[in-house]
Formats: sequence, structure tokens, C-alpha cells
Amino acid sequence: MILERFRTFEGDFLKALTFLFFAFLFGNLLVLDILFLKPSGTKFVSEKDKKTGISVDVQNQTLCPASCIAKIEEATSSSVAEVKKETTDSKGTITSSPQLRESLITLGTGSNASTDYENVATTQVYIDPSKYGTIKSVKFEVSIAVPTANQYVYVRLYNVTDKNPVWNSEMYMSGGPSAFLESGPITLASGNKLYVVQIKSQLKHQTNLNQARLRIESY
Repeated sequence: MILERFRTFEGDFLKALTFLFFAFLFGNLLVLDILFLKPSGTKFVSEKDKKTGISVDVQNQTLCPASCIAKIEEATSSSVAEVKKETTDSKGTITSSPQLRESLITLGTGSNASTDYENVATTQVYIDPSKYGTIKSVKFEVSIAVPTANQYVYVRLYNVTDKNPVWNSEMYMSGGPSAFLESGPITLASGNKLYVVQIKSQLKHQTNLNQARLRIESY
């Protein structure tokens, strides 16, 4: 009776021991699977890879060696340097419009008392427009005075070399003791030409030319 109970106990113990062995083995395999196995297609990105934008695909084993990474970094840094250089050059390039210059050519002073245009001999001057660059405008300016203050006075610029008055340079004063007159835009002939101021008056009274000049605006 005792022997039969011992054999029953021994059989149950072996069954329990076998169950515990397989349970322990299964548990270990499950832990290993969780710790060491990753889902397919998972990508591991290192700190260096984050900077270069390169990833490692465990499933396909697509790796970029150190030499490849160095080349990519070199190319990337060169591109950035070129962009910065182009930006600096672009910002450093100053595009400005030409500066406008003003030149005053003094023609002189004198007097006249004629009803026809006559030269004021002291106002003769040679002018070559090419010496003033690209001319924007030329204006003829005079300051005249009439002691009697009772006559019309006409004044103009005359091209002695070509023997013709300068178009649009004629102006007049309709009485009064003095006046400052300014013409509209005039055109100077090309080349080195001799110019002179001419004056005529209505009543042949003396007219004083206190100032005569050309104002040239050019680039």
C-alpha cells in the first residue's frame, strides 16, 4: 500500500517538473524575442546620421560607409559655401544710377546799344560739349539791366563758328530796370565751337549785361 502511494507521488512529481522545465524554456525564448528582435523594416539612425540625413535599413542592409559619408558631407559643405558666397556677392554688388553733375560756364559781361543784334565782344568763349560727358540739359542764363528802364531788350546766344544763333536761346525783358532771364533747354553743336552773347534793344538805349553763363547738367 505504501509502495503504491510512493510510485503515484513519484509520477506526479516528474510530470510537474517536466511542466516547469518547458514553461521556463518558453518564458526565456519569449523574453529573448522581445529584447533582441525588432519588427522588419525598422531604421536605426545615429546622431551622425541625423546630421547627414543617412539612415540604415536593417531589412535591406543598405549601409553608407565612412568614405561615402565623408564625400556627402564635403559636397554639402561646398554647396552651402557657394550659396553663401553668391549671397554675399549679390548683396555686395551695388547698383546705382549715374550721378548728375552741374557745370557753369561763365560767358562774361559787357554792354550794348543797338536796335539790331550785335555781339558783346567780351563774352566770346569756346565750348566743346564732349568734355562734359553725357549731357542731360543745357540752359542759357543772363542778368541784364537798363538804366532808363523803358525799353524792350532781346538777348541770345550765337554760334560764331557755324554762323547761326543757338535755337531756343533767345529771351527778352519788357521794361524795368533789371531782370534775370533763363532759357529753355538748348543744344550745343558738336565739336569745339566759338560762342558769343548778342543783344539788341527797342529804343537803342544802353543795355548792361551784368552776367551771362551756361548751366550744363550731365552724367
